[in-house]
Amino acid sequence: AQAKRLLADLDKRFGLLVVEPEPADATVTVDGELRADRTIALAPGQRRVRVDKRGAGLAPFEESVTVAVGRVTTRKVVLMPA
Repeated sequence: AQAKRLLADLDKRFGLLVVEPEPADATVTVDGELRADRTIALAPGQRRVRVDKRGAGLAPFEESVTVAVGRVTTRKVVLMPA
C-alpha cells in the first residue's frame, strides 16, 4: 500500500523496487549501491539486486530484476544456510 502511494506521487519516468529480505537486517545493494531504504524509486531497466548477511552463515542472494515505469516490482528474499 505504501509503495503504491509513493508510486502515485512519482514522476511517470520511474518505477519502484521493493526488497523484503529475511533476515530483515540483511544488507541490500542495487547495482552495487548500498540501500538502507527497502522501497527504491529507479529509472526503468535491468537492475542487479544483491542481499547478503555477512558472518551469519547464510548464502548471499543475487538476481537481475526488471524495473518498469509506473510499476511496483517486489522481491521477497529469504537467505538460506551456506
